[in-house]
Amino acid sequence: MIKCKFCKSSKLKKILSLGYTPLANSYVVKYQHFKFEKSYPLELYFCKKCKLIQAPHNISPNKIFVNYDYLSGVSNTWIKHCEKFYSRVVKKFKFNFKKDSIVEIASNDGTLLKFFLKKKFNCIGIEPSKFAAKIARKNKIRTVNRFLEPNLAKNFIKNNKKISLIVANNVIAHVLDINNFIKSLSILCDEKTILSIEFPHVVNLFKKLQFDTIYHEHHYYYSLESIQNVLKKYNLQIFDIDKLNIHGGSIRIFAKKNKNTLKKSKKLTHEFKKEKKLNLYSNKNLKKFNDSVKNTRINTVQFLNNLKKKNCKISAYGAAAKGNTFLNYCKIDNQIIDFAYDSNSLKQGKYLPGSKIKILNPAMIKKNKPDFIVILPWNIKDEIIKTYKYVKKWGCKFIILLPKIKIF
Repeated sequence: MIKCKFCKSSKLKKILSLGYTPLANSYVVKYQHFKFEKSYPLELYFCKKCKLIQAPHNISPNKIFVNYDYLSGVSNTWIKHCEKFYSRVVKKFKFNFKKDSIVEIASNDGTLLKFFLKKKFNCIGIEPSKFAAKIARKNKIRTVNRFLEPNLAKNFIKNNKKISLIVANNVIAHVLDINNFIKSLSILCDEKTILSIEFPHVVNLFKKLQFDTIYHEHHYYYSLESIQNVLKKYNLQIFDIDKLNIHGGSIRIFAKKNKNTLKKSKKLTHEFKKEKKLNLYSNKNLKKFNDSVKNTRINTVQFLNNLKKKNCKISAYGAAAKGNTFLNYCKIDNQIIDFAYDSNSLKQGKYLPGSKIKILNPAMIKKNKPDFIVILPWNIKDEIIKTYKYVKKWGCKFIILLPKIKIF
Protein backbone atom coordinates (compact mmCIF):
# COMPACT_ATOMS: atom_id res chain seq x y z
CA MET A 1 0.00 0.00 0.00
CA ILE A 2 1.30 3.46 -0.93
CA LYS A 3 1.50 5.91 1.96
CA CYS A 4 2.09 9.64 2.08
CA LYS A 5 5.83 10.34 2.34
CA PHE A 6 5.18 13.18 4.78
CA CYS A 7 2.30 12.27 7.11
CA LYS A 8 2.27 8.48 6.45
CA SER A 9 -1.48 8.48 5.72
CA SER A 10 -2.79 5.78 3.40
CA LYS A 11 -5.58 8.08 2.20
CA LEU A 12 -4.02 8.79 -1.20
CA LYS A 13 -5.92 9.47 -4.40
CA LYS A 14 -4.28 8.86 -7.80
CA ILE A 15 -4.54 11.97 -9.97
CA LEU A 16 -2.54 11.08 -13.07
CA SER A 17 -0.37 8.40 -14.66
CA LEU A 18 2.30 9.33 -17.22
CA GLY A 19 3.35 5.74 -17.84
CA TYR A 20 6.89 4.37 -17.48
CA THR A 21 9.67 6.87 -18.14
CA PRO A 22 13.44 7.03 -17.55
CA LEU A 23 14.78 9.55 -15.04
CA ALA A 24 14.36 13.01 -16.57
CA ASN A 25 18.01 13.99 -16.08
CA SER A 26 19.56 10.61 -16.93
CA TYR A 27 21.20 11.73 -20.17
CA VAL A 28 22.71 8.85 -22.14
CA VAL A 29 26.40 9.20 -23.06
CA LYS A 30 26.54 6.68 -25.94
CA TYR A 31 23.71 5.46 -28.16
CA GLN A 32 24.52 1.79 -27.46
CA HIS A 33 23.91 2.44 -23.76
CA PHE A 34 20.15 2.71 -24.41
CA LYS A 35 19.93 -1.08 -24.13
CA PHE A 36 20.70 -0.66 -20.40
CA GLU A 37 18.28 2.22 -19.85
CA LYS A 38 15.73 1.76 -17.08
CA SER A 39 12.24 3.23 -16.85
CA TYR A 40 10.06 3.72 -13.79
CA PRO A 41 6.35 4.40 -13.27
CA LEU A 42 5.56 8.13 -13.07
CA GLU A 43 2.32 8.81 -11.22
CA LEU A 44 0.81 11.67 -9.26
CA TYR A 45 -1.14 11.26 -6.00
CA PHE A 46 -3.00 13.56 -3.63
CA CYS A 47 -2.92 13.02 0.14
CA LYS A 48 -6.38 13.73 1.55
CA LYS A 49 -4.99 14.25 5.04
CA CYS A 50 -2.09 16.75 4.64
CA LYS A 51 -3.07 17.95 1.12
CA LEU A 52 0.37 17.21 -0.33
CA ILE A 53 0.59 16.31 -4.02
CA GLN A 54 3.35 13.75 -4.60
CA ALA A 55 4.95 11.37 -7.09
CA PRO A 56 5.77 8.32 -4.91
CA HIS A 57 8.67 6.02 -5.76
CA ASN A 58 11.72 4.54 -4.03
CA ILE A 59 14.52 5.63 -6.37
CA SER A 60 17.63 6.58 -4.37
CA PRO A 61 18.47 10.33 -4.32
CA ASN A 62 22.10 9.33 -5.04
CA LYS A 63 20.99 7.82 -8.35
CA ILE A 64 19.32 11.11 -9.31
CA PHE A 65 21.49 13.91 -7.93
CA VAL A 66 25.12 12.90 -7.41
CA ASN A 67 25.92 12.98 -11.16
CA TYR A 68 23.52 15.79 -11.97
CA ASP A 69 24.01 17.76 -15.20
CA TYR A 70 21.82 20.75 -14.35
CA LEU A 71 23.70 24.06 -13.97
CA SER A 72 21.77 27.14 -12.88
CA GLY A 73 24.29 29.55 -14.40
CA VAL A 74 23.50 28.68 -18.04
CA SER A 75 20.18 30.56 -18.04
CA ASN A 76 20.21 34.37 -18.24
CA THR A 77 16.62 34.35 -17.01
CA TRP A 78 17.67 32.52 -13.85
CA ILE A 79 20.72 34.74 -13.30
CA LYS A 80 18.51 37.85 -13.41
CA HIS A 81 16.07 36.18 -11.03
CA CYS A 82 18.91 35.52 -8.57
CA GLU A 83 20.06 39.13 -8.77
CA LYS A 84 16.53 40.36 -8.03
CA PHE A 85 16.31 37.96 -5.10
CA TYR A 86 19.57 39.30 -3.67
CA SER A 87 18.36 42.90 -3.91
CA ARG A 88 14.94 42.00 -2.48
CA VAL A 89 16.11 40.22 0.68
CA VAL A 90 18.98 42.58 1.50
CA LYS A 91 16.63 45.55 1.32
CA LYS A 92 13.67 43.81 3.03
CA PHE A 93 15.64 42.48 6.01
CA LYS A 94 18.42 45.09 6.08
CA PHE A 95 21.19 42.49 5.96
CA ASN A 96 24.73 43.71 6.63
CA PHE A 97 27.80 41.89 5.27
CA LYS A 98 29.77 42.58 8.46
CA LYS A 99 27.46 40.55 10.67
CA ASP A 100 25.14 38.42 8.51
CA SER A 101 25.93 34.93 7.18
CA ILE A 102 24.09 33.44 4.19
CA VAL A 103 23.63 29.70 3.63
CA GLU A 104 22.08 28.26 0.49
CA ILE A 105 20.75 24.71 0.34
CA ALA A 106 21.16 23.11 -3.11
CA SER A 107 23.43 25.98 -4.11
CA ASN A 108 24.31 24.29 -7.42
CA ASP A 109 27.13 26.18 -9.20
CA GLY A 110 26.84 29.17 -6.86
CA THR A 111 24.98 31.47 -9.25
CA LEU A 112 22.89 33.02 -6.46
CA LEU A 113 25.61 33.16 -3.81
CA LYS A 114 27.89 35.07 -6.20
CA PHE A 115 25.74 38.18 -5.67
CA PHE A 116 26.18 37.98 -1.90
CA LEU A 117 29.87 37.14 -2.22
CA LYS A 118 30.49 40.26 -4.34
CA LYS A 119 29.28 42.34 -1.40
CA LYS A 120 31.55 40.42 1.00
CA PHE A 121 28.86 38.46 2.84
CA ASN A 122 29.98 35.25 4.53
CA CYS A 123 28.50 32.65 2.13
CA ILE A 124 28.29 28.87 2.34
CA GLY A 125 26.59 26.49 -0.09
CA ILE A 126 25.40 22.95 0.59
CA GLU A 127 25.21 21.03 -2.70
CA PRO A 128 25.11 17.24 -3.41
CA SER A 129 26.07 17.42 -7.11
CA LYS A 130 29.82 16.86 -7.63
CA PHE A 131 29.88 18.80 -10.92
CA ALA A 132 28.06 21.82 -9.58
CA ALA A 133 29.99 21.92 -6.29
CA LYS A 134 33.29 21.83 -8.17
CA ILE A 135 32.28 24.82 -10.31
CA ALA A 136 31.09 26.73 -7.23
CA ARG A 137 34.43 26.16 -5.50
CA LYS A 138 36.27 27.43 -8.58
CA ASN A 139 34.22 30.60 -8.14
CA LYS A 140 35.56 30.84 -4.56
CA ILE A 141 32.25 29.90 -2.97
CA ARG A 142 32.71 27.72 0.09
CA THR A 143 30.66 24.59 -0.68
CA VAL A 144 29.82 21.48 1.31
CA ASN A 145 29.35 18.63 -1.19
CA ARG A 146 26.68 16.68 0.70
CA PHE A 147 22.93 16.24 1.08
CA LEU A 148 21.41 18.25 3.92
CA GLU A 149 20.37 15.99 6.80
CA PRO A 150 20.02 16.45 10.59
CA ASN A 151 23.55 15.35 11.58
CA LEU A 152 25.10 17.67 9.00
CA ALA A 153 22.90 20.51 10.27
CA LYS A 154 23.96 19.91 13.89
CA ASN A 155 27.66 19.85 13.00
CA PHE A 156 27.23 22.87 10.75
CA ILE A 157 25.90 25.15 13.49
CA LYS A 158 28.69 24.02 15.84
CA ASN A 159 31.37 25.09 13.37
CA ASN A 160 29.86 28.23 11.84
CA LYS A 161 28.52 31.61 12.84
CA LYS A 162 24.81 32.13 13.42
CA ILE A 163 22.92 32.11 10.14
CA SER A 164 20.93 35.21 9.21
CA LEU A 165 19.42 33.88 5.98
CA ILE A 166 18.87 30.33 4.75
CA VAL A 167 17.97 30.07 1.08
CA ALA A 168 16.23 26.88 -0.07
CA ASN A 169 14.94 28.00 -3.45
CA ASN A 170 13.71 25.37 -5.92
CA VAL A 171 14.89 22.44 -3.85
CA ILE A 172 12.01 21.45 -1.57
CA ALA A 173 10.21 19.65 -4.42
CA HIS A 174 13.35 17.54 -5.02
CA VAL A 175 13.75 16.13 -1.52
CA LEU A 176 12.51 12.56 -0.98
CA ASP A 177 12.75 12.52 2.83
CA ILE A 178 10.87 15.77 3.42
CA ASN A 179 10.67 15.20 7.19
CA ASN A 180 14.44 14.98 7.62
CA PHE A 181 14.96 17.95 5.30
CA ILE A 182 12.60 20.31 7.14
CA LYS A 183 13.91 19.04 10.48
CA SER A 184 17.43 19.96 9.26
CA LEU A 185 16.29 23.46 8.25
CA SER A 186 14.71 23.88 11.67
CA ILE A 187 18.00 22.87 13.35
CA LEU A 188 19.91 25.45 11.28
CA CYS A 189 17.47 28.23 12.23
CA ASP A 190 17.62 30.18 15.47
CA GLU A 191 14.95 32.64 16.65
CA LYS A 192 16.31 35.36 14.32
CA THR A 193 17.03 33.34 11.16
CA ILE A 194 15.01 34.07 8.02
CA LEU A 195 14.21 31.09 5.81
CA SER A 196 13.42 31.68 2.12
CA ILE A 197 11.80 28.84 0.16
CA GLU A 198 10.76 29.05 -3.50
CA PHE A 199 8.71 26.42 -5.31
CA PRO A 200 6.44 26.19 -8.36
CA HIS A 201 2.88 26.79 -7.15
CA VAL A 202 0.74 23.68 -7.62
CA VAL A 203 -2.13 25.92 -8.77
CA ASN A 204 -0.26 26.40 -12.07
CA LEU A 205 0.21 22.66 -12.51
CA PHE A 206 -3.56 22.37 -12.85
CA LYS A 207 -4.59 25.74 -14.25
CA LYS A 208 -1.79 26.04 -16.84
CA LEU A 209 -1.50 22.32 -17.59
CA GLN A 210 2.15 22.13 -16.54
CA PHE A 211 2.20 18.33 -16.33
CA ASP A 212 5.67 18.26 -17.89
CA THR A 213 7.02 19.52 -14.55
CA ILE A 214 6.16 16.08 -13.14
CA TYR A 215 9.26 13.87 -13.02
CA HIS A 216 10.87 11.49 -10.57
CA GLU A 217 13.18 14.05 -8.99
CA HIS A 218 10.16 16.27 -8.26
CA HIS A 219 8.74 14.31 -5.37
CA TYR A 220 6.27 16.99 -4.20
CA TYR A 221 4.05 19.75 -5.64
CA TYR A 222 3.18 22.33 -3.03
CA SER A 223 0.23 24.55 -2.28
CA LEU A 224 0.36 27.17 0.48
CA GLU A 225 -1.78 24.88 2.60
CA SER A 226 0.50 21.85 2.23
CA ILE A 227 3.76 23.76 2.74
CA GLN A 228 2.26 25.30 5.87
CA ASN A 229 1.39 21.82 7.19
CA VAL A 230 4.93 20.58 6.54
CA LEU A 231 6.67 23.55 8.23
CA LYS A 232 4.31 23.59 11.22
CA LYS A 233 5.41 20.10 12.27
CA TYR A 234 8.96 21.43 12.84
CA ASN A 235 8.14 24.68 14.65
CA LEU A 236 8.42 26.84 11.56
CA GLN A 237 5.79 29.22 10.21
CA ILE A 238 5.28 31.37 7.13
CA PHE A 239 5.10 35.12 7.72
CA ASP A 240 5.30 36.60 4.22
CA ILE A 241 5.06 35.70 0.55
CA ASP A 242 6.12 36.86 -2.93
CA LYS A 243 4.39 35.72 -6.11
CA LEU A 244 6.87 35.10 -8.94
CA ASN A 245 6.76 34.53 -12.70
CA ILE A 246 9.81 32.24 -12.70
CA HIS A 247 9.28 28.57 -13.68
CA GLY A 248 5.83 29.29 -15.04
CA GLY A 249 4.53 30.77 -11.78
CA SER A 250 6.16 30.23 -8.40
CA ILE A 251 5.71 31.17 -4.76
CA ARG A 252 8.44 32.49 -2.48
CA ILE A 253 7.64 32.09 1.17
CA PHE A 254 9.54 33.65 4.05
CA ALA A 255 9.44 31.52 7.18
CA LYS A 256 10.75 31.75 10.74
CA LYS A 257 10.91 29.87 14.00
CA ASN A 258 7.74 30.15 16.13
CA LYS A 259 9.59 32.26 18.72
CA ASN A 260 10.42 34.94 16.14
CA THR A 261 8.15 37.98 16.65
CA LEU A 262 7.78 38.95 12.97
CA LYS A 263 4.08 39.30 12.10
CA LYS A 264 2.20 37.66 9.22
CA SER A 265 1.61 39.93 6.24
CA LYS A 266 -1.86 40.76 4.89
CA LYS A 267 -0.66 39.56 1.49
CA LEU A 268 -0.09 36.07 2.90
CA THR A 269 -3.60 35.92 4.42
CA HIS A 270 -5.09 37.07 1.10
CA GLU A 271 -3.26 34.37 -0.90
CA PHE A 272 -4.38 31.62 1.47
CA LYS A 273 -8.02 32.65 0.99
CA LYS A 274 -7.58 32.92 -2.77
CA GLU A 275 -6.08 29.42 -3.01
CA LYS A 276 -8.82 27.87 -0.90
CA LYS A 277 -11.56 29.30 -3.13
CA LEU A 278 -10.15 27.46 -6.16
CA ASN A 279 -11.18 24.09 -4.70
CA LEU A 280 -8.35 22.49 -6.72
CA TYR A 281 -8.80 18.94 -5.49
CA SER A 282 -12.48 18.46 -6.22
CA ASN A 283 -13.29 15.36 -8.30
CA LYS A 284 -14.50 17.62 -11.11
CA ASN A 285 -11.24 19.61 -11.31
CA LEU A 286 -9.01 16.55 -11.05
CA LYS A 287 -10.91 14.77 -13.85
CA LYS A 288 -10.70 17.87 -16.04
CA PHE A 289 -6.92 17.98 -15.52
CA ASN A 290 -6.51 14.29 -16.36
CA ASP A 291 -8.61 14.61 -19.54
CA SER A 292 -6.72 17.74 -20.64
CA VAL A 293 -3.36 15.96 -20.31
CA LYS A 294 -4.55 13.07 -22.49
CA ASN A 295 -5.97 15.43 -25.12
CA THR A 296 -2.69 17.36 -25.22
CA ARG A 297 -0.81 14.17 -26.08
CA ILE A 298 -3.23 13.34 -28.92
CA ASN A 299 -3.10 16.88 -30.38
CA THR A 300 0.69 17.18 -30.11
CA VAL A 301 1.46 13.86 -31.81
CA GLN A 302 -0.99 14.63 -34.61
CA PHE A 303 0.48 18.12 -35.10
CA LEU A 304 4.12 16.96 -35.27
CA ASN A 305 3.32 13.97 -37.47
CA ASN A 306 1.60 16.29 -39.95
CA LEU A 307 4.72 18.47 -40.09
CA LYS A 308 6.89 15.40 -40.62
CA LYS A 309 4.66 14.21 -43.49
CA LYS A 310 5.42 17.53 -45.20
CA ASN A 311 9.15 16.69 -44.91
CA CYS A 312 9.75 19.47 -42.38
CA LYS A 313 12.95 19.33 -40.35
CA ILE A 314 12.01 19.55 -36.67
CA SER A 315 14.47 20.24 -33.86
CA ALA A 316 14.05 20.98 -30.17
CA TYR A 317 15.72 23.57 -28.01
CA GLY A 318 16.58 22.84 -24.39
CA ALA A 319 17.60 19.45 -23.00
CA ALA A 320 15.33 20.21 -20.06
CA ALA A 321 13.92 17.68 -17.61
CA LYS A 322 10.40 18.96 -18.27
CA GLY A 323 10.95 18.36 -21.97
CA ASN A 324 11.93 14.75 -21.31
CA THR A 325 8.73 14.13 -19.37
CA PHE A 326 6.70 15.61 -22.23
CA LEU A 327 8.51 13.73 -25.01
CA ASN A 328 8.38 10.37 -23.25
CA TYR A 329 4.73 10.68 -22.25
CA CYS A 330 3.80 11.57 -25.85
CA LYS A 331 6.21 8.91 -27.22
CA ILE A 332 7.97 11.49 -29.40
CA ASP A 333 11.47 10.32 -30.37
CA ASN A 334 14.31 10.85 -32.83
CA GLN A 335 12.08 9.71 -35.68
CA ILE A 336 10.13 12.96 -35.28
CA ILE A 337 12.65 15.38 -33.74
CA ASP A 338 16.09 15.32 -35.36
CA PHE A 339 18.20 17.05 -32.70
CA ALA A 340 17.99 18.95 -29.43
CA TYR A 341 20.20 21.99 -28.81
CA ASP A 342 21.40 23.12 -25.40
CA SER A 343 23.99 25.63 -24.17
CA ASN A 344 24.96 23.44 -21.19
CA SER A 345 28.27 21.89 -22.25
CA LEU A 346 27.76 18.97 -19.81
CA LYS A 347 24.80 17.78 -21.89
CA GLN A 348 26.21 18.32 -25.39
CA GLY A 349 27.07 15.13 -27.26
CA LYS A 350 24.77 13.05 -25.07
CA TYR A 351 21.23 11.83 -25.82
CA LEU A 352 17.89 12.69 -24.27
CA PRO A 353 16.69 9.77 -22.13
CA GLY A 354 13.99 7.63 -23.70
CA SER A 355 13.56 9.62 -26.91
CA LYS A 356 17.16 9.01 -28.12
CA ILE A 357 17.46 12.54 -29.50
CA LYS A 358 21.08 13.73 -29.71
CA ILE A 359 21.99 16.96 -27.90
CA LEU A 360 24.11 19.42 -29.88
CA ASN A 361 25.82 22.74 -29.30
CA PRO A 362 23.45 25.56 -30.43
CA ALA A 363 26.15 26.63 -32.92
CA MET A 364 24.94 23.68 -35.04
CA ILE A 365 21.53 25.30 -35.60
CA LYS A 366 22.93 27.38 -38.47
CA LYS A 367 24.41 24.29 -40.13
CA ASN A 368 21.33 22.07 -39.78
CA LYS A 369 18.79 24.82 -40.59
CA PRO A 370 15.62 23.27 -39.11
CA ASP A 371 12.20 24.41 -40.30
CA PHE A 372 10.76 24.33 -36.79
CA ILE A 373 12.29 24.44 -33.30
CA VAL A 374 10.18 23.11 -30.44
CA ILE A 375 11.04 25.04 -27.25
CA LEU A 376 10.87 22.46 -24.47
CA PRO A 377 11.69 24.79 -21.52
CA TRP A 378 8.69 27.04 -22.24
CA ASN A 379 9.39 29.00 -19.05
CA ILE A 380 12.36 30.71 -20.76
CA LYS A 381 10.89 30.92 -24.25
CA ASP A 382 11.39 34.70 -24.52
CA GLU A 383 15.12 34.34 -23.78
CA ILE A 384 15.47 31.53 -26.35
CA ILE A 385 13.53 33.31 -29.11
CA LYS A 386 15.57 36.48 -28.59
CA THR A 387 18.91 34.64 -28.55
CA TYR A 388 18.22 32.63 -31.71
CA LYS A 389 16.15 35.12 -33.69
CA TYR A 390 18.56 34.69 -36.62
CA VAL A 391 16.71 31.47 -37.59
CA LYS A 392 14.10 33.68 -39.24
CA LYS A 393 16.58 34.21 -42.08
CA TRP A 394 15.73 30.79 -43.54
CA GLY A 395 12.09 30.81 -42.43
CA CYS A 396 12.43 28.70 -39.30
CA LYS A 397 9.68 29.09 -36.69
CA PHE A 398 9.50 28.37 -32.98
CA ILE A 399 6.84 26.11 -31.45
CA ILE A 400 5.48 25.99 -27.90
CA LEU A 401 3.41 22.89 -27.05
CA LEU A 402 2.04 23.82 -23.60
CA PRO A 403 -0.50 24.78 -22.42
CA LYS A 404 -1.55 24.67 -26.09
CA ILE A 405 0.25 24.61 -29.43
CA LYS A 406 1.56 27.99 -30.57
CA ILE A 407 3.79 28.89 -33.50
CA PHE A 408 6.06 31.95 -33.27
